[in-house]
Amino acid sequence: MELSLRTVRTFNRLLRKPLGILAHRSVTGTAVKEEVNTELLNVFNRDIKNGGAVPVFRRALLFPTRVALQDELGIYTYAGLYQAASVLSQEIAAQLVGETERTIAYMCNNDASHVIVQWAIWMTGNI
Repeated sequence: MELSLRTVRTFNRLLRKPLGILAHRSVTGTAVKEEVNTELLNVFNRDIKNGGAVPVFRRALLFPTRVALQDELGIYTYAGLYQAASVLSQEIAAQLVGETERTIAYMCNNDASHVIVQWAIWMTGNI
């Protein structure tokens, strides 16, 4: 059974004992307030207003230090995923000699490598 302050107070009332806990604050799961790159955000908003779309891997640049995902190998920030995908996209582009809009198949474990490979493919203009 999960104990919360409400549960403790309920038990306290049932047992008619004085409550020793006055306040309980939990900071678990709170996000650190970070500065948003307003210049980049304005560029994205202009692109959207002009009928364009901003790829998900570019939106990740708005929150570089935020945790993007966690798997059994580690914790990854958006900046880390973007950097790894960028390096891989250069290798993919070199293999395809600049061709775009090609369908690329891949198999990965269910971890960060899947996101990195997918973003790298999109960065090269492929599907």
